[in-house]
Amino acid sequence: MNEWWHEQDQDDAWIQQQEAELQQYEESEGPLFADGFRDALIGIGYQFNQQVAIYDYAKCVYVLERQGMTREEALEYMEFNVTGAYMGRATPVFLTLFVVTLPAAVRVTPVL
Repeated sequence: MNEWWHEQDQDDAWIQQQEAELQQYEESEGPLFADGFRDALIGIGYQFNQQVAIYDYAKCVYVLERQGMTREEALEYMEFNVTGAYMGRATPVFLTLFVVTLPAAVRVTPVL
């Protein structure tokens, strides 16, 4: 795990700041949030000058499984009731993350 992120996860002040920023987004006229999926929210994105909430699709499925759905039921629910619902320009994005292994010769410097 990246040490910087691990330190931030342990820092209560940083967590409180993130919660305060999320509260501001929730109270604004900006992005629409998917009910019940706050644990799967990974950030706010921008498209065409519109803020959109971004969720981790796999975490959304896990949230539904914790509520008692089977994997198949959760995937079907996501397909028909969540990702299939268009709510206008601020409709949330559900992201599938890929793990990419870079060649050793490629150096990536994180932007902080």
